[in-house]
Amino acid sequence: MNLQTSPVLCEGSERENICWSGSSVSKIRDSLEGIQGVIPFFSSQPFGTPHKKGYATNPNLYEIIREPLVDVEKPVPVGVVSGRYELIQHHTVLKSAADAVEQAGIQLKDTELEVWITQFAERMALNILFPEGEEYSMNVGDSGDSMRLRLQCFNSVDGSLKFMAFLGWFRFICSNGLIMTISKVNVKKRHDSFLKIDDLKDVIAVGLTSIKKEKRQYELWRNTNVEMDIIRKWVDGPLKEKWGVRLAARAFHIVNTARDAEFANPFEKGKPSEKTLISGSRVAGISDETVNVFTISQILSWLAKERRDIQEQVACMRDIPILLEILQK
Repeated sequence: MNLQTSPVLCEGSERENICWSGSSVSKIRDSLEGIQGVIPFFSSQPFGTPHKKGYATNPNLYEIIREPLVDVEKPVPVGVVSGRYELIQHHTVLKSAADAVEQAGIQLKDTELEVWITQFAERMALNILFPEGEEYSMNVGDSGDSMRLRLQCFNSVDGSLKFMAFLGWFRFICSNGLIMTISKVNVKKRHDSFLKIDDLKDVIAVGLTSIKKEKRQYELWRNTNVEMDIIRKWVDGPLKEKWGVRLAARAFHIVNTARDAEFANPFEKGKPSEKTLISGSRVAGISDETVNVFTISQILSWLAKERRDIQEQVACMRDIPILLEILQK
């Protein structure tokens, strides 16, 4: 397959109706070996066009090249970076994450691996869902409504984002995700000589020691109701300032109706809680009977997941713990 026109696809993969900083995205679910087989390697070379008469390379810039996966493909340039940039292969992230999971005493075969990757593989998101069972899961509602621990890693080879890794929770009934709120252990570093992918083992090790506290925190959230006046002030204040009027208005509508919505009139004046909205589909896992802190966390997670750009999803996910702290003050 020529990846100059098509994204990485393999058996068990699918095209997603989202993008990542303008690039189309595919999702791959497979074993570690299967994923490694469709992830290309990258190289760097001085930036320039020395084959043209009168041109020379720029010693301060380097071109990142996607190497062919198969013989019929050709190398593809995917970005230009500075001489200080440290190229971290996606394969290095995959192996380091797998090693970190197994060092924590978890068999990789018992996990579920998923990769989100852009058309030319310049950006990759790795999700490792921990094994089923009480140790890495928690019930959050009716029978079958549960969340499971998940490691997420984000890497680029073109300098478009920092390397990131964090532990969080994945809720199956609505496909929502939350970053761990107790340990707050994560990695977010530039691609330079100080970046150490081995920090992943610390993210997992510290996160695993906080699971019991995390479960107690979520149970407390489920038993802590929030008055509507407090929610209204939070929506019209901190949430609007952080996420904007549209998302704040949708959040308030979901609180009241358990349904997502869109503006009836995008130019209508007023605070987010005063906007006229048209109800849409029901939000899975949200009750319109009682509103507690956990409900609010899931509404925020839903809105983050519904963003059509992965970069925006991640930014919103990282905001959620901060926004919940403000709500509870």
